[in-house]
Amino acid sequence: EDTDYDWVVLACDVRGAQAVLNGSIGSDPDASAALGSAKATCGHQSVAPPYRILRVWLDRRPDPTRPDVIETPQHDPIALVVQFHLLEEESAAWAAETGGAVIELHLYALEDGLAEAPDGEVWGLIRPTLLEILPELDGASPLGMTVGTYHNFSSFAAGLGTLRPHPGSLATDGIVNLMLAGDWIAAPTPSALMERAAVTGRLAANECLFSDGVRESGYQHVSSRGPLA
Repeated sequence: EDTDYDWVVLACDVRGAQAVLNGSIGSDPDASAALGSAKATCGHQSVAPPYRILRVWLDRRPDPTRPDVIETPQHDPIALVVQFHLLEEESAAWAAETGGAVIELHLYALEDGLAEAPDGEVWGLIRPTLLEILPELDGASPLGMTVGTYHNFSSFAAGLGTLRPHPGSLATDGIVNLMLAGDWIAAPTPSALMERAAVTGRLAANECLFSDGVRESGYQHVSSRGPLA
């Protein structure tokens, strides 16, 4: 649409932001030059290899002493086990009615054919590894499952950190009212994933507020230097 805005916050994943910038056209030579610089600023970033997420409805629950979220980097390709019946109302209601569990597995390091396996084969391939983590689920039967395959996770490969733009980086390229937010945008405080997206969104909004002489909105964050003595 042909509409003018005072400020725009581009809050997309890496490919989305690059697609928006690459699909944009400068209205004059100065704008074209600024747009070219903005494309270069964001063009260095990339996405990680594909990952899959398996959510399975089981007829029994893990040991009640298990935490709701279990990080499992030593059990590739499972990086995360989430008990959704402990976190989500809809899943909790189903679990209360059936006595079952809703387990979500995040599969990041895809090996041994798991990347290409049909959705219906993922559970069989990943079940032995899950039982290493939650052996009490041996004998549990899946009542249903969904599998998603994605290729939009921000890459954190070596060398990309120094090239990450900040929320206000495009202003130095000449687009003074276009801000950036997302989990791939650099932040001045320790953060990652959804927290990084939220923090950079707040910082982008604060850039707009500060430039208009409006009081910025604060945010909480952990210490950059670890626990204080």
